[in-house]
Amino acid sequence: MTDRRSLLADLWRNEQVPIEDALFLADGSAYDLRLDRDAPGGLAVGDRFDLAELLAEDPDWVASIHPLREVGLPAGDGWLTSGEGSQGADGFFARLDAARTPRWVAFLAEGNPFTEITVDGRMATFTSTSGVVVTVDADHPERG
Repeated sequence: MTDRRSLLADLWRNEQVPIEDALFLADGSAYDLRLDRDAPGGLAVGDRFDLAELLAEDPDWVASIHPLREVGLPAGDGWLTSGEGSQGADGFFARLDAARTPRWVAFLAEGNPFTEITVDGRMATFTSTSGVVVTVDADHPERG
């Protein structure tokens, strides 16, 4: 069995994430996500759940992801990346550490491919091809 802390890294190496509107964290936990223009940053963060439990229910419920953009963070603090999923309307954005291991990955089935990334201090803004704009704290996206 894969260690919960390495599960997201294993998926990332295989260019996959679960097909779930969620924020997946390196510690094996995850949060439900919902696009919400009225929420701070355009994203509502919901209930916490366990990534391993989600995949135990259906291990094949994963999408292929394809990075399209990458931006380095100041002082070699890692990377922000974004791109598309395998279904066309899928989009994702993520924070990688300096070794390019994911600290977190956000996947949105209806977000469309995220192709633009801007950074202002610790805040990261991701923009999709359909005009969806999401801004999160690059260190703590679960805070909404």
